Formats: sequence, structure tokens, C-alpha cells
Amino acid sequence: MNYMSININGIGDERKSRWIKGLKKEHDIQFLSIQETKLVNSSSYQVSKFWGPTEFKYDYVNAAGRSGGIMCIWDPKLFCRLSVIKDQNFLVVSGSIADRSELFNMVNVYSPQSLSEKQILWENLVNIRNSSPGVWVFMGDFNEVRSEEERHNSIFIPNNAIAFNNFIFNENLVEYVMGGRWFTYLKENGMKFGKIDTFLVCLDFMNEWPDARLTALDRIESDHCPLILITKGNKFGPYPFRFYNSWMSKDGFMEVVEKALNTSIPVLPPVKRLAQKLKNLKSEIRSWLATLKDKEEATSKQLKPIIKNLEEKA
Repeated sequence: MNYMSININGIGDERKSRWIKGLKKEHDIQFLSIQETKLVNSSSYQVSKFWGPTEFKYDYVNAAGRSGGIMCIWDPKLFCRLSVIKDQNFLVVSGSIADRSELFNMVNVYSPQSLSEKQILWENLVNIRNSSPGVWVFMGDFNEVRSEEERHNSIFIPNNAIAFNNFIFNENLVEYVMGGRWFTYLKENGMKFGKIDTFLVCLDFMNEWPDARLTALDRIESDHCPLILITKGNKFGPYPFRFYNSWMSKDGFMEVVEKALNTSIPVLPPVKRLAQKLKNLKSEIRSWLATLKDKEEATSKQLKPIIKNLEEKA
């Protein structure tokens, strides 16, 4: 499945629902976690604004007054809910994924501010994880950083980071390297930044999808970046052509490059002309490498007896 997590800071604005629905469609998201909905008793109609016309299931934790609120939405064709655990600061949706035998536990986290409340949250999450087997995915707004480098122009509290890191280490959770952005949260008109949103997965998940991609997208309608974790459909196009700097010191290499680049190209749009030139260059270098390899192997065969003779004399 592909996952998305976002602290929406209230979902009452129609622009936010259109934004999230567009990202869901663009990145083929099957499991969506939303924090800080600020809603009580969410309806299917409200949820459909974020998901679109396709079939969905959802569950939620009500907001406390005008703050908080957590929601998970998913594609029932891929994920079948079996049980739910609700708390003011997290929502655990456990179930099965199509064609998989393991139990998958999706944890949507919205962490409180104070250290004492965070420590209670970490303890609760540890107890819940230890009470159930399966694969674990924690996602959301953890409202904490792991190191001083993950904050900018804001106070770093070492004890908070230690408690957060202890939770991660003790539960054998890992993070994917995040692309797109370094910080995920902005406040005070862009003066302060923090990396407080992330995905934490168990080792079984990481081993199953080592090439999954975690990306922080642009902030458009929220002060938090949407995070997407893509585990399927990793199509990166053709394999890149490896180039070694040592080739440039070999005889004949520059002549090969000049020949390829000077080859006449049909009249095409500029981008297609460039692509064709690069294709010709790749082909010419490959042919040159094949010839060079044959020459080097022949030279090696000639030198091996000489080297062996010298070693015997030595």
C-alpha cells in the first residue's frame, strides 16, 4: 500500500479537502492518516471530500473541544479492518492487507505538548505494541525531534529527545530517509521550523519494503508538510547508465564522445534531439568499452606468464 499522513490543522476549509483529495489521487494513496481534524462525530460525507468517489472505510477519534481529532481512511479492497484502539493521542487500526498473511497495525499518532504527557503516550504505545503481533507502522505528528539539527530557531529540549529516541530504540523502530524537505512544520511566519512529523516502521516492514520512499511534500493549505510513504509502483524508468571518471584517461575516449555528439540528428523538438544525442553517446561508449575490454583481456593474458616467471625468480 501507499500511505499519506498530514496534520491538517482543522478540516473545515473546502480548499484543504480538495488539496488532500488531489494528493491522494496523484500519489495513489490507499491509507490516509489525518491529525488535528478538530471534528466531533465525523460523517461519511465529510470523509468523502478527502477521499473522492471511490469506496472507502474510515475511523476516527473525536476532537477535545476545539483541538485534536484523529482520522484514518483506507481502501477496503486492499486493507480489511479487524480491530481498533482509540485514545485522545492515537488511533490504532489493525487488519489484513490483500495477499498478505500478517496482521498489519496502522498507528496514527498526534502527540501532546508536555513531556509528562508524551512519556505516558510512549508507554501506552509500547504496551499496545507488545500486546499484539504483526507488522507495525507509526505515522503522524509526534511533536518531537530526535536531535538538535531537526529544529531551527526553536528551543531544543534534550530530555524530550532522549525519551522519544528511547521509545524508538526500545521498540526496534526505524525511519526511512526522507526526501523532499528536511523540516516538516513551520510556525511564526516561517521563522521557526521542525521535523516533528514522520513515519516509524518495524524491522519486518523495512525488510519487506527496503526501497520504499518517504517524501515530505509542499505545504499548501497547512503549516505541516504532507508525508507520503510509497511502497508499491516504484517505477524509476530505465536503469541509469553508469559512468566512471577513469574512462576519460583511456585512449580514444574523447574521440568516441566527439563522434557521438557530432552524429547528425533528424529535425526534432529540442528535448527529443537532446535525448537522441544522449542515446547515441550511450551506444557509442558501450561499443568502445566492449573493444577496450577485449584489448585489456588480451594484454592480461600476455602479462600473466611474465608476472608468474618474475614471482618464481623472486
